[in-house]
Amino acid sequence: NTEEVLKAGVPVIKRFSGGGTIISDADTLFATFICAAADEPQVPPYPDPILDWTSSVYDAALRGCGATNFAVRANDYCFATEEGDFKFGGNAQSISGKRWLHHTSLLWDYEPARMGLLRMPKRQPTYRAQRSHGSFVRGLSQTLPSRDAFCASLAAAAGATWELTPVELEEAQA
Repeated sequence: NTEEVLKAGVPVIKRFSGGGTIISDADTLFATFICAAADEPQVPPYPDPILDWTSSVYDAALRGCGATNFAVRANDYCFATEEGDFKFGGNAQSISGKRWLHHTSLLWDYEPARMGLLRMPKRQPTYRAQRSHGSFVRGLSQTLPSRDAFCASLAAAAGATWELTPVELEEAQA
């Protein structure tokens, strides 16, 4: 709802990789995998194989925190429950020749009022079942022990495949 977003003073940012509209704040975690196809030859540089591969990393990270109900529904990361599937992460990709990146926006938590700024999308995945954002989205904080534990588990899951080199923010910005 553009008018309400402007009134609320919420910044609007467009990702070059596309993807749907999200609400982002300090309770949103972002992760991006950037890969040359030669470094992961078992992952063809096409949307579905990339999503399958990244999903396996997130599944391992979530299992490392005790969550065993991870599911992928219509390119979204969800928790599958008896009450339905609840989205906690959305994805966008950019593929250029033999290189690709996969962005994930992960909700650690969210403010219902801010989430209410989003309009009900015209096109929806079937699993959403016309539910409002508040009934469709669930932050990771409702399932996982802590944000730090999840971040460490995600780094460990990615590190099982790649050699990771931690850098401080200042170093990355240099």
